[in-house]
Amino acid sequence: MAPIGVFDSGVGGLTVLKHLCQTFPAQSWIYLGDTARLPYGTKSGVTIHTYTEENLQFLSQFNCQAFIIACNSASAQFPEYSFSGRPVFKVIQPGAIQALRETRNEKIGIIGTKATVNSGVYEKELRSLGFTGEIISQVCPLFVPLVEEGMFHDPATDLIIDRYLRPMRDNGIDTLIMGCTHYPLLHQAFHNYFGPGVTLVSSEIELTQQLIVNGCVQTEPYTPGHIILYTTDRVEFVTDVAKMILMGTTQTLEFRNIGGPNIYEGQQ
Repeated sequence: MAPIGVFDSGVGGLTVLKHLCQTFPAQSWIYLGDTARLPYGTKSGVTIHTYTEENLQFLSQFNCQAFIIACNSASAQFPEYSFSGRPVFKVIQPGAIQALRETRNEKIGIIGTKATVNSGVYEKELRSLGFTGEIISQVCPLFVPLVEEGMFHDPATDLIIDRYLRPMRDNGIDTLIMGCTHYPLLHQAFHNYFGPGVTLVSSEIELTQQLIVNGCVQTEPYTPGHIILYTTDRVEFVTDVAKMILMGTTQTLEFRNIGGPNIYEGQQ
């Protein structure tokens, strides 16, 4: 079966890819991290849409059967659901659906980049799904660079979390949408901050179901699939953190510079 193309502005989308790899071990994937233009969340909607089209065009050369925009900022600025005749899956609606399933007190928090939060896309999606409760949104621009630097467990990260999220904690939310695919890498830090009473939501579970329903994944347990990971900047900058994120997947893993040599191939 043909590969599925996935892209994000950096390594955050690998949190989505890991769940998909573990769920569909026979499926192969082409991943593009647009690290040369990171972060997307501070850029205009027009610029993000242009980057998204360019990334999808790059992935199209591999005869992908479908594409996943594993970036909330890009998902928010790309309304289309197909590209070059292939389906495009995004991460906004899956996250909203999962949040509705989890909330008990009708208080949902949303965190994301400036582009995602200011677009109001999660609020619109929640309302369209019938949610009538309270929504509290917060722009968190420093979380992406903290993740890209591997500062998942760091006192500086804890200080930034408190600066951004104290109003949500004081307000008593019971569900938090991690509206950026980098943010699940701070899952433990968020859990430590909020405690067990707040459910942390991302898009992977519902996205998995959407891929199954649309018949876009290899579900038969044949030989393990393969992951090829490209970056638009030097791929050696992300190999260590990428292997850490993808640890536990069974697919073989290959890192490539765009237009350059392969620098690693093996299993995690």
